[in-house]
Amino acid sequence: MLKILAIVEPEIARGLRLSGVETRIAHSPTQVKDCLVETLRSKDCGIVIVDKAHVDSFNEGTKRLIEESSVPLVVPLPLNMKWSKDSDKGGDTYVKDMIRHAIGYHIKIK
Repeated sequence: MLKILAIVEPEIARGLRLSGVETRIAHSPTQVKDCLVETLRSKDCGIVIVDKAHVDSFNEGTKRLIEESSVPLVVPLPLNMKWSKDSDKGGDTYVKDMIRHAIGYHIKIK
């Protein structure tokens, strides 16, 4: 059975571990990239969660590798994002944009 893995900083790893997600600690974008490339080669994970801020700093070759990978599916999430009703661009906008990118359609989240 394929597992869910998060390659994240220590502060975020604690919460993910509480929810049953396996984690690997990475302190820098370079460590995240190295761990991610190794994970993509191993094929023992079904989903890999990484911080979107780190993915944004990767070179085009690594970004292409992420986009082309179907197993594991790499899910870049804004892990330091603040969710609030008062924010102009909250979490629902990010989720909506991510779904539109994945399926090619705009959906309305109620």
